[in-house]
Amino acid sequence: MLLSVGIPVYNAAPFLQRCLSSILSQIDDRVEVICVDDGSTDGSLEILEKMSRRNDRLHVILASHGGVSRARNLILQCAQGTYMAWVDADDFVTEDWYSSLFPLLEQGMDLIFFEHDRRGNGVSRRMQYQGSSGILDKQRFLYDLVLDVKVRSYLWDKVCRRSLFQGISFPTDVLLMEDYARLHEICYRARSIYYLARPLYVYLERTGSLSHTVDFSRYFNAVHIAKARYEWLSERHVDVPRAGYLKHSLFFVTAAVKENADKVWQKEVEECRGEIQRHILYILRSGDITVKDKVKYALAAMHALKTIYSLKAMMKF
Repeated sequence: MLLSVGIPVYNAAPFLQRCLSSILSQIDDRVEVICVDDGSTDGSLEILEKMSRRNDRLHVILASHGGVSRARNLILQCAQGTYMAWVDADDFVTEDWYSSLFPLLEQGMDLIFFEHDRRGNGVSRRMQYQGSSGILDKQRFLYDLVLDVKVRSYLWDKVCRRSLFQGISFPTDVLLMEDYARLHEICYRARSIYYLARPLYVYLERTGSLSHTVDFSRYFNAVHIAKARYEWLSERHVDVPRAGYLKHSLFFVTAAVKENADKVWQKEVEECRGEIQRHILYILRSGDITVKDKVKYALAAMHALKTIYSLKAMMKF
């Protein structure tokens, strides 16, 4: 088996048939598609079973609701492909996804990173890393992965040799950023990384999705996940930027102040503010941080964000 495609499914009925059809319509017998139904209650399982009866390349695993990490771990336990790809159940792949990846899989690349389109509110944006395809410098790629601007920690815009997941499991104690928590370890193991300057995936931005919902416990958890990634790579003498995890501290403080939640989350806000204060010289000198964000960091360090947002609110009246 050349390629395994993993799809965690939880209440994705409105999008699921399009997602699966986009994959099944183009793959051959060297590809398997593994879906874990994570206790869906909206008819997703019925769609999966119906489509699996029509296509023996589609395998369905039933599970009680345990979260996306457990679903990913179940998929990894069952996968047989030399390579592993991931697709979110509410997204879909382009019609040339497999034909574009196949030559690179045959060449034996460890990791393939490709462009994608983001669609939402009637707008489509192409997300690019660089202008042309080619082998990437691993050190630079890891640096940009941690910086989290040009390279984001998504699984679905990367195809990896399945052996890179050996001994790695996704954390079951987090509701979001399970990919962020492990992708750096997977990429660190890769010997060859290829960038394919072609959009092969369509990511649908939905305001009601989990990633667009205000949840301060998830925001604060992201601070620690990002810092752990920085420390893990630094311990292995990989030069990566502190800016990549410090921005999560800034985001948490800013969100708490804007939503007037800084009193409820006072301990966590002070922890994040302290992290910013300890690294303020690095922040002000860093070429990886915009001037606009440096101003925000400075305001957060000086406890001045509350005043600024209060003044902005008053100016609206």
